[in-house]
Amino acid sequence: MEAYLRKHWAQANAEVVCRFYRTEARDERKLLQLTVAGIELWDDKQDAAQTVDLIPWSAVLGASESTASVRRRFIPSYRGDEVEEEQELVVFGCLPKAEMPQRAGVMGGLVALAGTVVSSLLPMTRSRGPDTEAGGCERVTVQWVFRFVGKDAAAVALRTVKAIRFLADPRVQQVDKEAVKEAQKALDAYGVMPSRHVRCLSEDGVLKWELGLNVVSVGLYAALKFMVVINPAGGAGNAQSTYEQTVAPVLEQANVDVETVITTHAGHATELLADLPLDKFDCVVAVGGDGLLSESKAIALPPCFVCLFCLILTVGLGDMCALTVLQGLMKRKDWQKAILQPLGVVPGGSGNGLSAALLARAGEHNEALNAAYSLAKGSTQELDLFSISNSQDEVMYGFLSLEWAFVANMDVASERFRYFGDSRFLIATVLQIFGLGRKSFPGRLRYLASDEDEPLPEKYHERKNSDAEAARPSCVCLEKDRQAQEEGDEAVAEKTGTWKELDGPFYMFWGMNVSHASADAHIAPPAAIDDGYFYMMLVSGPDFSRVGLSRLMMGIEDASHLDVDRVQLVRTRAFTLTASADDDLMCVDGEVFPGPEVKLEVHRGLGRVLSLPTRR
Repeated sequence: MEAYLRKHWAQANAEVVCRFYRTEARDERKLLQLTVAGIELWDDKQDAAQTVDLIPWSAVLGASESTASVRRRFIPSYRGDEVEEEQELVVFGCLPKAEMPQRAGVMGGLVALAGTVVSSLLPMTRSRGPDTEAGGCERVTVQWVFRFVGKDAAAVALRTVKAIRFLADPRVQQVDKEAVKEAQKALDAYGVMPSRHVRCLSEDGVLKWELGLNVVSVGLYAALKFMVVINPAGGAGNAQSTYEQTVAPVLEQANVDVETVITTHAGHATELLADLPLDKFDCVVAVGGDGLLSESKAIALPPCFVCLFCLILTVGLGDMCALTVLQGLMKRKDWQKAILQPLGVVPGGSGNGLSAALLARAGEHNEALNAAYSLAKGSTQELDLFSISNSQDEVMYGFLSLEWAFVANMDVASERFRYFGDSRFLIATVLQIFGLGRKSFPGRLRYLASDEDEPLPEKYHERKNSDAEAARPSCVCLEKDRQAQEEGDEAVAEKTGTWKELDGPFYMFWGMNVSHASADAHIAPPAAIDDGYFYMMLVSGPDFSRVGLSRLMMGIEDASHLDVDRVQLVRTRAFTLTASADDDLMCVDGEVFPGPEVKLEVHRGLGRVLSLPTRR
């Protein structure tokens, strides 16, 4: 970025009129300069002690010419002069909501959002600061309107739009200087922009603009291209409206090309991804829950009664759309390449565990706007996936969880109350705890023990080649353990690690590949998306009271459930879970998976996801 600025911006300042709206529209003259840190705005005077307003690149989505169409869609409260509108540009941003009242001048004042847009993007939520672990920072979209003045103002505005689009691109932050230099050589060879040098000096001699181009058109990169898969039945049926009202504007402002597909039937996303041409899209984004679940998930329940016990819980099926996308990738013959296709998730259904985990690790609130910002400004991250098989030789791949016992029954039972939206989990949980469902579940768990000081598992794509290179990921550790037990080979058994067994009855088994099952279910705080481990939150042994279960469930939002007596959080890479009853329900990422015996193994870094990096 430094090399780009030295070559194409060269300490240039452009005089601009900042248009922003507080109680009324008014103008403020500034000198605009693009720097490594962001867009700097200086007072139009020579004062060494003057305050500089900085719009950091992390807050900038992109920029656009100020046309009637752009103003109508994004700045409906615009009251500027439309004469010579070609001299004007709009900078689109997305800021932490908590920063808004703390910012003076440009950062605090250049907010040009109509009240109707604000209300749609800022739902009523609990007020939390940007650094609170539980909620993460809430965001708001903003627009800064700049009108250039002086000689060649229209040309300067156009070139500034192109430069801002390039510098705001998250890929610019990720390349090294040598890569930038090589890309610049290619640009020069193609002659993207003719070289010209123009200086505009004010009467007092202050340099207001120096144009030393080549300024790139879109930058060194082509525009990002996303495929967005929307399940209109997700959650309470608002997935499509959530995308159109909140996510789509952010992606457009960030100069992302989008191809949208609305699913029409069960398994549509799986079919779509099975035939998707690779390298066509930078990311495949899933919006909303599947909403078209197997009839096997319906179970008979007594009529609902008045709930006398209040329990806040959001767990469930909002990741089903992403799950069907994953199955489609893994069914391909070229799955080894296809699985590297970055995936994105937007909370549009109920549950939304993967979205909650990705946003929480980045310090973001679990809202659609934050997810859209994460997609626009994020980068490709490694994601652990797991394979799970049963005694019927059925194999499935997941990214979120395995549920059994209390939580699986609650999850499945909640389908009867889908009409109530997220409240369905509350209803199903209360019914399950207070006498209308089983409390204990006999079974056995055999798992590969993990020491706290052991090195992280080997990444899947870094393993040495083998004869089974083309085979899909499977439970290799479990197969070696089975062979060692059958053959009595102690040497093989020692290499596979230490295995432990735990007998039931079990009252709770909630296995997690990531930290969150939903925004309000922080099940496994130590879990990372790429550490190669699976985390089992379980309760077993002697009788566990319903009061204990209620305390456990009330604590999952802030992870205080781990302080409840007899609650364990066990880290492992592979395990076999055997339920004593053949009809016990098990759920993989919210979808019923037949038992009674399942084998699961984690494959570190097998998948890819588009997300913000972990907030250190």
